[in-house]
Amino acid sequence: MLFGYKKYKITGSEFSKLYKLISDYKIPVRNMTEKKDFLYITLSAEYCKQFEKLCIKNNYEFKVKSIKNLLKLITIVKGRPGLIIGTLIAIAGLTYLSNIAIDIKVLSDDKTICTKIYDKLNEQGINAGVYIPSINYNVVERELRKSIDEISWAGITRKGSVLMIDVVPNIEKPKSKKNRLPSNIIAVENAVIEKIETDDGQVLLGPKCGVIKGEKIVSGKIETVKTDWVNGIEKSETKTQYARCNGKAYGTFERVITVSQSYDNKKITNTGKQKNLHYIKFFSVNIPLFFSKPNGYFKSETSCEPINVFGIKLPISLKNCHISEYDFKPNKLSYEEAKEQLETKVYKYEKNFLKDYDICNRKVDIKKDKNGITETVTYQLYGIISKEVEFFIGK
Repeated sequence: MLFGYKKYKITGSEFSKLYKLISDYKIPVRNMTEKKDFLYITLSAEYCKQFEKLCIKNNYEFKVKSIKNLLKLITIVKGRPGLIIGTLIAIAGLTYLSNIAIDIKVLSDDKTICTKIYDKLNEQGINAGVYIPSINYNVVERELRKSIDEISWAGITRKGSVLMIDVVPNIEKPKSKKNRLPSNIIAVENAVIEKIETDDGQVLLGPKCGVIKGEKIVSGKIETVKTDWVNGIEKSETKTQYARCNGKAYGTFERVITVSQSYDNKKITNTGKQKNLHYIKFFSVNIPLFFSKPNGYFKSETSCEPINVFGIKLPISLKNCHISEYDFKPNKLSYEEAKEQLETKVYKYEKNFLKDYDICNRKVDIKKDKNGITETVTYQLYGIISKEVEFFIGK
């Protein structure tokens, strides 16, 4: 009875056949009463059409005595789009009014903070009468924290039609000591060092030296040896100091990439099929006015027309989605076309991954077979070849 039910009054010469048909088709009957020459039956809405077809096919006359629950409502609004649209507009209007802020409260006892917050909110058009869903809470909170020096945090919550602005005033932080660990500068490429820039530390490898990835170039552990002669005996003393090596090492290194492109490719073509899909947009919810989307690959363009009532823009609009169907068809590339696509891939690699380096030399080796082209590119690059790595001092 989810969708309601109907009560039928049936006339006919003999009801035993109808009883058998109800049993054979497994139609659940809620109430069934036979009085004189009439049969009274109550059925759920979802079985009514099937039952009516059986009656017509087997020469039984029926009349609907009453309709109850949701089915009655559906019957009333069926064929009356004005009633549906009016109901939607009324719901939208009530929803819109329920989202109007009637007051804004700042939860702080500091009058200076409250005054500054109210002034900032007024600048952004947030005051009594504002439409609450149009407020981007994150943006407003960030702006309050940024522009008001007296607070360290701000949060906006909604309580009915009232906006609550909660803040945390600044707390003076105790002075803290910075404990920075010593560090080494190590290589991140197999390279030849060209230049070293460092503020401190012991240089282990200089310009024109080769270096292996992971090897130290500048050490943050500095050892000095002091030698002295006492009574003809050489004595040495080692002194260890630690430093933070702020700096970089520059050098040249080699990098090799291999890129392939097959002759077999797919081409996107427009089939010419187009269709318009319509929605009712209620706030951010799209209510489709169709049963199913067509299958396939489509590109779409959307447009939205808001509904205005007496100059008030309601949060309900008519959305149209124009879709065009596309298809993927096999496309055999020529050698020139495949090579062009291959060069595009190499170009994108250079723009994305080699933008921080100078390309000193570029050697290209192309191999082709029946399936496609393979290009191996060997680069000679110049740039930063190091990174700074902290380390702990052992006891």
